[in-house]
Amino acid sequence: MKKLVLSLLVGASSFAAYAGGFQVVLQGVRQTSMGNVATAVPDAASIFFNPGAVAMLEGNVVSAGVSPIISRISYLENEPYYAEAKTDNPVSLPFYLYAAFGFGPENENGVKRLKAGIGVFTPYGSTVKWEDGWPKQTYLRELSLRAIYIQPTVSFMINDYIGIGAGLDVVLGSINLKRGIADPTTGNFAEVDFTGTAETALGYNVGLFVKSPDGFSFGVNYRSKVMSEVKEGDVTFDLTGTSQTFQQNAQLQNTKFSSSLPLPGVLTVGFAYSNDKLTVATDLRYTQWSAYEQLKFEFQDPVGGATESVSKRKYKDAITVGIGAEYGVTDALKARVGAYYDFTPVPEGYMTAETPDANALGLTAGLGYSLGNLNINAGFLFVNKEKRSQLAATDANTISGTFKTQAYIPSFGVSYNF
Repeated sequence: MKKLVLSLLVGASSFAAYAGGFQVVLQGVRQTSMGNVATAVPDAASIFFNPGAVAMLEGNVVSAGVSPIISRISYLENEPYYAEAKTDNPVSLPFYLYAAFGFGPENENGVKRLKAGIGVFTPYGSTVKWEDGWPKQTYLRELSLRAIYIQPTVSFMINDYIGIGAGLDVVLGSINLKRGIADPTTGNFAEVDFTGTAETALGYNVGLFVKSPDGFSFGVNYRSKVMSEVKEGDVTFDLTGTSQTFQQNAQLQNTKFSSSLPLPGVLTVGFAYSNDKLTVATDLRYTQWSAYEQLKFEFQDPVGGATESVSKRKYKDAITVGIGAEYGVTDALKARVGAYYDFTPVPEGYMTAETPDANALGLTAGLGYSLGNLNINAGFLFVNKEKRSQLAATDANTISGTFKTQAYIPSFGVSYNF
């Protein structure tokens, strides 16, 4: 019966995403178009990418954007079965909203030295829905997870070349997961549904930005780990179509669950060079994925005869390297291009149906057009994760087989400077 509990529950707090592990980096259209490179390039999105650079903005700014995610995951079972399946994911819509305003004393160029602002963004969140009847539905049918960060931010220009900043992350979230439960008597599948709202969690974001008179700049940013916890989530079972014998023996009763998921700390270092026409930048992002050691669920009432379920994850710290460029075609039109390579934190044997992660190449491009104080941005990101095969680890209750993931992500945004 313990095995049944594991098959029902493991993976309920993870999800497929478009950076390593379960991280989604889509917090600025300009940045997305430049290979997710942003730490040393001041922009409204610096509220997320480096609050130290916000102080360098010349005026006030309001910015918003959205990045529809169109993704597909395919699966091939190991021999001798070779069963195939793919996802039928709905389009998900990560978004961002930023506002920053200047206060206090000015420098010699009339720029306010103190900036205060707020950001609202979704760095974690996606939807995975496997097609009807896929052979591993006891691991997952459908998952929808959302995490929304609200970040009030302050940034100060120490002098014309150095800015520092910090933000408080207020993190909200929710989860809905569905899995099939096989009835060997009838061959039908019942369904288990997990629904929960995460407790409000807190973290922080700090950054430093330094530039030189000849166009070079440097940035460093650290976003802290946040522990997202679901308490008093609902576990409900739909046993329609299953036999009475199965219902009596499985010991599946509606109850409450609690679980936690670490949203890992991230350290990013970036360099850039800018002149009147061209900006070239690069970032190195180090994500402390080793915080994700295991996934544990605790139940208010026994499920399948057990009051908890533990599955190892054993993630490893990982890096992402990106490079991007922006070129002023005219005074109003800017063209952007970039690429990044993301090393997976998921060890061999620990891929899941929710997070079939692998090393990934991201290719990006985009345009920006200025209409006075109004800036319109559009971009596109193609993510190609390596085809990856595994034999499931014995302590993780994962799936043996081969996974392949691709994603197509257009992005659209506007900003207004005043």
